[in-house]
Amino acid sequence: MRLENVRLATWRARAAHMERRSAALMSLAVLMPLLAALQPVQPIRALAALSVLMLLPGIAVARLLRLADPILSLVVAPSVSLALTVLTSTALMYAGIWSWQLTLALLGAITAAVAAVTGAPEVPT
Repeated sequence: MRLENVRLATWRARAAHMERRSAALMSLAVLMPLLAALQPVQPIRALAALSVLMLLPGIAVARLLRLADPILSLVVAPSVSLALTVLTSTALMYAGIWSWQLTLALLGAITAAVAAVTGAPEVPT
């Protein structure tokens, strides 16, 4: 009985630790496209759009890949973000429904989905 309590406590601590990072990434994935779509003053809008286009999806994927090297994570994050931006924009253009707001919303949704998968706690054994 004691071993199960220790396992459960360990699982809860691990889940709480992972959920904080994933929750922060998920909230940024929702906040930044919304902020860019609201069209605030120019420096804020540009920073919000660039964070979604250049960083957020790549950071989520780098966390999913569990890269150990921080330099590799710095290379992977913008590369994956730009690749997802191009793929999303191209798919929307071929579908005939391209808009920058929809592109940012879809990239935010991709980021939130990957962060949710990354932040899901492991099932205790």
